[in-house]
Parts: sequence; structure tokens; C-alpha cells
Amino acid sequence: MAEIDSTENLLKVISSNNVIIYGAGYIARRFIRGLKKNNLDKKVIEVVTTNGSDEEIYGFKVKSIDSVIISEEDLICIAVHESIKDDIIYELRKREIEKYAWVAPYAFEMIAGYPISKDVKVPLHTVWRAERERVGIPIRCLVIDQFKGLNDCGFKIYLHHLNLFNKSSETSKKRLYYFLKFINDVDKGKTEKEEPISITNNGDIIDGTHRTAIAIWKNHKEISCDVYNVEYNEVQDDRTNTYISDASNIGFADSEIKEIKRMRDMIDRQMEN
Repeated sequence: MAEIDSTENLLKVISSNNVIIYGAGYIARRFIRGLKKNNLDKKVIEVVTTNGSDEEIYGFKVKSIDSVIISEEDLICIAVHESIKDDIIYELRKREIEKYAWVAPYAFEMIAGYPISKDVKVPLHTVWRAERERVGIPIRCLVIDQFKGLNDCGFKIYLHHLNLFNKSSETSKKRLYYFLKFINDVDKGKTEKEEPISITNNGDIIDGTHRTAIAIWKNHKEISCDVYNVEYNEVQDDRTNTYISDASNIGFADSEIKEIKRMRDMIDRQMEN
């Protein structure tokens, strides 16, 4: 496994290798945008998944990992969510491939640049004000409520949301399991100090919607943030956190939107106190 500990380090390693991207979802697309931003997109020679597919990403046909020839000059960039990272590493090691790096933690910074402020305390209501018209936080709070036995729809709505932009329903299920484990660990006091979320100057969440939902559940007044001087739509896809007013246009049912709005209103009332 390639030793990567920063965005700068990753870009340096990429500059001296060919790149095979493992993943075909929103993180892979964000990673490619980051490569373009840093004039390194020409380094990409293949986009692969375990089984391949018929789709294309930025002109690359998504091939199966077994259908491509991998040389010593090739770096496998694992561009997937943390919940399935170990599955991909298992597939690579099974094939005796050792030159790889998990790039998801650096993908948005490749686009946004480096934070203008690191690990600063921001009022939680500032972040909520920027996010309240989007579906991301209310849906995750619905998951937390179902975990606490307060509804029977949170898991289903969360999975439906993820399936709108994930290529595999199994990936969505693993992400739900990962989130539920995180909720349980917080509930049992097993978590260490939380990593800062990433936001724009306006408070829009670039990365950290789950952590923000947890902070709301715990009734925190502040949240630790890394702040980036970037516009939200430069680093995020609207499908991953669409506006509630547009939710029906991308496939949410009226009953789901009703629950999302109900949770938004509950959060509003909490923020007023």
C-alpha cells in the first residue's frame, strides 16, 4: 500500500505514476475532477470496478479489474466510501496487487485547495442555516430517530437516497451499517475525538453530514470545522444532497418528503432553544 498522508503527498505520487481508478461512483467522479483541477487527469489510464459495467466516466469505459493489465508504473487509486474500502483492498490483495492508495479523504481538497481555517469551532446553527433546505441532515436524523425507536422509515429513506447515486444497493447497505455502528459507538461513549467536518465560507457542508447529524442529536451548540474558500457546487453533486424542493424530481416519494420536512421542522425548533 502506498504511504499517503496528505493531499500534497498524493499529488506528488500521482505525478510520477500512471493512475488506475478503482470505483465508479460519486467519489470517483470527484477524484477525477480533482485530477483535472491539478492538471493530472492525463495520468488516468483506466477506470475499473470489481466486475466492470457498461457505463462511461469522463470518457473512460468502466472495466473489470481482471480485464486490465497492471504494470509497476501503475498506481491503483481506490476512490470509494470508507465503508467499502476494505472490500476493495481485499480484492486487490487477493490478486497480489500491492501498489494502491485510498484517495477518498483527499478528493475534495484536490478541488477546493487547502483550508483557510482548520479545526475551528463554528456555531451549529450556522451550518444548519446553510443546510436546512437540503435533504442530507434531515435524512440522517431520521436514521438516528429510527435507531432510537422513534420512527420506522429512517433506514428506508436513507437507503433510497444513497441508491440514487450509488451503483450498488449493497454499497448503500454497508454505508447504513457503517452509520448505525457510528451512532451506537457515540451512544456507548466509545468514540474518540471527532474529526472536523469540512464546510465552505457560507457554512455549506462539503464533507461531514453524518457527523453534523450526530452533533444535532447530541444537542451540541458548536461543531469543529475545516473551512474552505470554495463554492459548494464546485465540490458536491446536487444528487448527493439535493434541495428538498427538488426531491420529487430525482425520485423521492411524497411520503418520504413529508418525513424529511417533519424532521427539518423539528431541527428548526431545536435550534431556536
